[in-house]
This record gives sequence, structure tokens and C-alpha cells, in this order.
Amino acid sequence: MTDEEFNEQLNNQSWREAKTYANKSPHEYFLRTDNQDLFWELKRRIAEQGKEVLYFKTKFQCHIHKGMRYWGYDLVMNRCNNSQNYD
Repeated sequence: MTDEEFNEQLNNQSWREAKTYANKSPHEYFLRTDNQDLFWELKRRIAEQGKEVLYFKTKFQCHIHKGMRYWGYDLVMNRCNNSQNYD
């Protein structure tokens, strides 16, 4: 996926507000089934270009892009503003 296609998909993706940790760590997410192409592209970019960040003393690999931090699990891709600090 080109950077242009990546940016377009990010801009067009519908993100849901996460309610479980809304007060502790506000973020948004989408499910892998919502957009498999974008999900797997983000997973690839996290693996290849990811930066290690701390989330309450736990290390995570994240992709930082245009002021947002992206991280994912098996079925869920998350994002938050990169200025949020949880260490």
C-alpha cells in the first residue's frame, strides 16, 4: 500500500470510541473485519517501523503517524493522540 493510499484509508476509516478505558486511556479502535487491508497495513508498519512506548510500565510497539499512535492486537486496531503519556 502506498503512503497516499494509507493516508486515504486512515482518513476514511470509521473509528469507534473505546468506552472501557475512556477515563484511564482515551483511544479509538476499529475491528479487523471492518477494514482488513488497513488493519494488516498498520500491523506491517508497526512491525517494520514501530517505536517502543510505555503504557503504565508495559512496553508496546506502536506506529507513530501524523500525530497519532497506532497499536493492535489479533482483532482490534487502536489509536490515540501521540501526545498522551502513560508512563
